[in-house]
Amino acid sequence: MYTENNTQSQDIVCKVPVTEEEAFKILDEIFTLEEKRMAIEETKEEFTANEHFELGMWIRNNWIYPPEDANNDTVERYMKCYAMLTGTKPDEPMLEHPDSVSGEFLGRYYDHLKESVHVNDPAIPVRRKPVKCPHCGSKVLRIQYGYPGHEMMEAAERGEILLGGCCISPDSPDYGCPTCGQSFIKTVFYDR
Repeated sequence: MYTENNTQSQDIVCKVPVTEEEAFKILDEIFTLEEKRMAIEETKEEFTANEHFELGMWIRNNWIYPPEDANNDTVERYMKCYAMLTGTKPDEPMLEHPDSVSGEFLGRYYDHLKESVHVNDPAIPVRRKPVKCPHCGSKVLRIQYGYPGHEMMEAAERGEILLGGCCISPDSPDYGCPTCGQSFIKTVFYDR
C-alpha cells in the first residue's frame, strides 16, 4: 500500500510520533481512502504479512532507526517512538527486534482502520452539506458523478471533490468524507 512516490507522504516522513494517536494520524494522512478500504477487506494476519516489506519497512526506517547524524533530542524522540511502538518505557533497553515491533504496530493500525473507516456504513441523511465528518472531523466534500474530464480530475487531485463514478442512482450519496469514507445523502424533510 505505501508507495515511495506518494507526494503527500514526503512532508510526513520527518515526523517521528511519540504517541499511538500521532502515529495513526500520520499513517491516515499517507493512505488514500481506497487503500484503507482494501486493507480492511483483508484479515489482520493478511494485512500484517502483506505490509511487512512495505509499510513495516517504512516504519522501521523512519520511526525506529534514527539517522546517523541525529542529535540527542532526535535520538530521544526516536526512543519515545520505540517505547510507544513496543509499549515499554523510553529508558528501557531496546530488546525487541524491529521486525517484531513494526509487525505488532501494524496489527494495532489494522484494528484502528477497522474502527475508523466507514466505507460500508449507510449514507447519513442530511439537509445540507456537513462541514465536518461526525466520525473523524475531516472536511466533507461534494461527490461529483459522471465520466471525469480534465477539470474534474484536477479538482479531485486538489481535494476539492470526491469522484463518485459514472453511474448515479436515487440513493447515491451527495457528500463524502475523504478520510474515513462516511457518505451523506441530501434529503428533503417535510413539515407536516
